[in-house]
Amino acid sequence: MRNLSLILISFFTTIIYSQCNTVISAGRRHNILLKDNRVIETWGNGINGFGALGLGITSNVLFPTPLSSQINISKIFTGAYNSFIIKENGTLWATGDNEDGQLGIGTFGSGNVSNVFVQIGTSADWKTISASSAHTLAIKIDGTLWAWGSNQQGKLGNRSMTNSYVPIQIGTDSDWKAITGGLHYSVALKNNGTLWAWGLNEAVANNPFPTQIFIGGNDWKEISADAAGLHTLLLKNNGTLYVFGRTWSGGMGSLGLGATIFVVINPVQIGTDSDWQSISAGFNNSFAIKTNSTLWGWGQNDLGQLGDGTQIDKLIPTQIGLDTDWLMVSPGSRHTIALKSNRALYSWGDNSEAQLGNGNYNSSITPILINSCTLSKEEFDENKFVIYPNPTKNILHISTKNNNENSLIIIYDITGREVMKTKTSLEETIIDISNLKEGSYLVKNIIGGKIQSKLILKQN
Repeated sequence: MRNLSLILISFFTTIIYSQCNTVISAGRRHNILLKDNRVIETWGNGINGFGALGLGITSNVLFPTPLSSQINISKIFTGAYNSFIIKENGTLWATGDNEDGQLGIGTFGSGNVSNVFVQIGTSADWKTISASSAHTLAIKIDGTLWAWGSNQQGKLGNRSMTNSYVPIQIGTDSDWKAITGGLHYSVALKNNGTLWAWGLNEAVANNPFPTQIFIGGNDWKEISADAAGLHTLLLKNNGTLYVFGRTWSGGMGSLGLGATIFVVINPVQIGTDSDWQSISAGFNNSFAIKTNSTLWGWGQNDLGQLGDGTQIDKLIPTQIGLDTDWLMVSPGSRHTIALKSNRALYSWGDNSEAQLGNGNYNSSITPILINSCTLSKEEFDENKFVIYPNPTKNILHISTKNNNENSLIIIYDITGREVMKTKTSLEETIIDISNLKEGSYLVKNIIGGKIQSKLILKQN
């Protein structure tokens, strides 16, 4: 009877706490993950004090950690050092860097950083946003365009150079489809496939209002600009890939046009392939996924952020590994996160600020698995690593298949600090965690040279 109870509890816990990953978004050194239960998890850099994790702390967080204070979330977005969410009721919330008023909450300056999510105004009709380093763009459900934050070079598009610390409508058009913001400029698409841009313009004077780009036609499907950078990727309806902008000094291939081209002022096609499916611009690098679900990257790779197993910059699109099941990719400054078609989360690149979410500070030049939705039967039979109840207030039951071997169980808080440790040769161990503070913890079971990990939630 005891074994049956254990199986039932284990199954119940798995169903509740193994929800699938649905959407990812990477900032320069932090990340947000949206689960299918409409709750988000955040991890990465917190020490800089910007509060982009929304957890109310200023410590690095070493693994994806649930934000229990925010629920019913439908969409997630990251700027360079801040984060935004749209809830199912259409309200918009933000946390993090607000030095230039880019949160849109009516304040600005380094002393006005928020480290928890706060609501932006009272509107409940937000559809999508794009956050850059210092300004934010948004589209409402009615198709109108809005912006706030720094207006250097006219990147808000309101025909001035004056900053705005609350959302302001840009023009009167109501047919906007998509927006993306770079370091000092903004780009948008309309429903009719036309391409528009404003802000910094290296070819002529800065342009402080949306202006149509006629070169390249009117059949644009998707756009993506680096939030802290200078280049923009574009995808057409026919699957061809384009780019405009510049690389950073020295040129590291983020344009994907080879070794000799560092600046393009109008959209230029990258290669001749017509089977590109999605695009994502990173800090001085770029990623794209093809219709066959292969992953491609190019540009700066000094810390392995392309994930191809090297630290060599790539000047043209280069396939990353041989896998054909990539679903979504989101690059940060020197790291990258991605989802596969089975919704498993992977990360690679620099991990000096816990960006990878692997529970430590070890970097990787190839994709490493962070978590997945469910285990296969073979993986479950091999692991036999069950923790219940979860969440818990006082007692943890930890069941392991250790075959009388010594097992080392270590519990870490979200900053990676070891808070408890015990050795056991039992198949079931009971641990009292009543003295731990409320929050998320990582439990590791080390046995026979293997490490098994699970996330738990401690309640008061």
